[in-house]
Amino acid sequence: MTYKIGAIGEFKEWTIQVVKDPAAATSTPKRWFDSEETVTKAMEREGQAPPDDDLVGPGSVVSVERN
Repeated sequence: MTYKIGAIGEFKEWTIQVVKDPAAATSTPKRWFDSEETVTKAMEREGQAPPDDDLVGPGSVVSVERN
């Protein structure tokens, strides 16, 4: 899921900008949250796995041998 974490004031400013210029919305995710905790709760409610930065880090790659 693509989302943005930001304060309510930032969301307000973005909304005002988008009302004035709808094209400004194209590069910003449509879902905003106030914290990673809120993201996790929302994903759990929707049946999705919460984001895990460790899954995409350099230490997360595992080598699998084929027989």
